[in-house]
Amino acid sequence: MTRGDVVMEPYSRRVLLPWLAGLIPVGSPVTAFQILNAFALAGLIASALWLLHTLIGRRAPLRGFAMLATASMVLLNPWTFHLYLTYPVLTDAASAALALAWCAAALRRTRLADLGGAVALICMSLTREHWSLVAIAAAWIAVVLGLRTWRWAVGSSAIGIAAMMFAFGQPTDYAAGPLQTVVLHWIQESVSSPSHLARFLFMVVAGIGFTALAPLLRPRAVWRERPLLWVCVVALGNAAGSAFAGGDTDRILMPSGIILMIVAIALVLRTPDLVLPWGLWVIGTIAIWRPFASAGPDGASWLAFYGLRVEPIEVVVTRIINDLSAAALPVALGALLCLTLPRKWSGAEHAEPLSLDESIPRDATSLISADSHGGA
Repeated sequence: MTRGDVVMEPYSRRVLLPWLAGLIPVGSPVTAFQILNAFALAGLIASALWLLHTLIGRRAPLRGFAMLATASMVLLNPWTFHLYLTYPVLTDAASAALALAWCAAALRRTRLADLGGAVALICMSLTREHWSLVAIAAAWIAVVLGLRTWRWAVGSSAIGIAAMMFAFGQPTDYAAGPLQTVVLHWIQESVSSPSHLARFLFMVVAGIGFTALAPLLRPRAVWRERPLLWVCVVALGNAAGSAFAGGDTDRILMPSGIILMIVAIALVLRTPDLVLPWGLWVIGTIAIWRPFASAGPDGASWLAFYGLRVEPIEVVVTRIINDLSAAALPVALGALLCLTLPRKWSGAEHAEPLSLDESIPRDATSLISADSHGGA
């Protein structure tokens, strides 16, 4: 695509990065992508920090720690910097960075942020085409939650539809077939046997990470703070639309995992009893991520680390057992602490919202329930 060739779907739809790579006068398309994706990785970290800042505000306790934890977890993710070292010609980091930036811009409610969000929406739709559908649905959910106006949702929908039509209208030398056929194929492949189902579930867990347990086990806290709820909806919407959209399920779910990790950190900052469980979930996540394992330079070593769909299923099951055995104790202990300690001595369920940013409506961030402080 960088050289101007027509290629097969769905790659033919992801026109932005190949076009930009063709503008870089370095001779080799791979080198051009290495340069682009170095900026994309930096942008992914910046977007993750911007989204966290939007959710927690400037005066959150342990804000510096939260920023450091966010950047560290993004870099330790095996589908960001680790993958870049051996497979630089991808669009994942750029699309994830643009998606997180769009989420942050949507919550800012300023003209400059809306302009930046529109640009991010166009670019992320031309980087990974499914983001148009996710953004359109999320825009109207933001209206339902009282976070944005219907005019903004109409504008976002128009931009998303136009970008999607442009992406799907690109010439291709081999059509991918109807979307339902593709989804049905991967569903059938994933549930064809207990071993294949175990592989699929492991890839989902690896792509999202155990840190997502915080919002899943604290649904009341998420439900009461609408910006957090909306961001979770974006993450889960992307996960639902991507889980069976290709074979590399864990890599495809990476953006959802980062978004849910940011939500988890926001919850940890306002709920002190989650600090220890979240730390244990981080340990469990790193155990299955293997960030310091060597992937490559030979193809067999690379596939053993990243190619769970193509490696012999017996080899994959062995890896699943080993990785989950290493993660089981901290993950289970963290879940036990999360479910029991708050009932004994935590009053954080009725804490004040972290973010008091005027760009987010006050009623959307209110966490005080009707029965707090003795009842209303």
